[in-house]
Amino acid sequence: MNHKVHERILAGPALYAASGIKSCADNVGVISAVPTIDKTELQQSLQKFNIDYSCVIYTSSSSIDEQFLGYLAPYTPPSQLPIPYFSSLQLSLPASIRSNAFLTVLINQEQNYFPVELSPVYLNASAAHICAAELKYQVKAFTLLDKTAISVLTLLSDPGYMIPSKWEMVMNLMNGLSIFITTRGQLTSLFKNRNNDLNEIYKILHAHGCAYLVTINDAEGYELIDFHIRKKYTIPVYPSNIIDPTGMDEAFCGGLLAEMRHSHDPIQAVLCGSVLASIKAEGCGPFFPLEAAPGLIDARIQRIKDWVKEI
Repeated sequence: MNHKVHERILAGPALYAASGIKSCADNVGVISAVPTIDKTELQQSLQKFNIDYSCVIYTSSSSIDEQFLGYLAPYTPPSQLPIPYFSSLQLSLPASIRSNAFLTVLINQEQNYFPVELSPVYLNASAAHICAAELKYQVKAFTLLDKTAISVLTLLSDPGYMIPSKWEMVMNLMNGLSIFITTRGQLTSLFKNRNNDLNEIYKILHAHGCAYLVTINDAEGYELIDFHIRKKYTIPVYPSNIIDPTGMDEAFCGGLLAEMRHSHDPIQAVLCGSVLASIKAEGCGPFFPLEAAPGLIDARIQRIKDWVKEI
């Protein structure tokens, strides 16, 4: 962590995930909504890396949503308030930040967050990832996808809805889901006053249609639960020099999806996701992994594959 200030980076969960997927696969597209003012920059970036954006919606907003994220250490929640952050480091507030009013929470207010139907280019999509978002948006995305054509469908939970009152809606998302990606803490919160035994929780998720569960445990690594063969594995975090943790989980999801679609091997998929997260952490911006040296992903997977443990 070098506390270097990176200004006005075009980002968002969908871009970090798409970059992770594109690092390991071709024919990648993004479905999202962005302010019209970002249109030119977004299209130029996605064209550069041959990522389709035909299902991106451009909203009527005339301003750019900006969010400040300041990290004191890896795997700790970022500060979203610039003044307290720089004060804690006993550093002066950079001039470029003083005049900006950053959003503490980004919430898209557009009603038409997703298109009514997919672009024809996506009709034969064989894999899809649903990024963390408000539950209503994930439900829309879930119903939009033609799951008869998709062989791998992954979803990253959002802590905002992993609460007991949303239990039934979350269980509905398990139907047809290949891999549910979350944290142990979020699972405990969702099942509060219902069940506190993780093994029983795993059985419930599988009973509702989920094939695999992956929990992200920060520096501890990842846990994979294979419901088909009733086995659990721990997969390590690839050791790296973390410069910017932003987007690590989304890059992990992208690598996971791409490899799962390629090999249908969940262990190999989590290894790939772990490596993509490590590469993303070493640089700033969602497209940093796409500029990594050729062969880096395979080399890192080879290094940590023997660290996988069955538990």
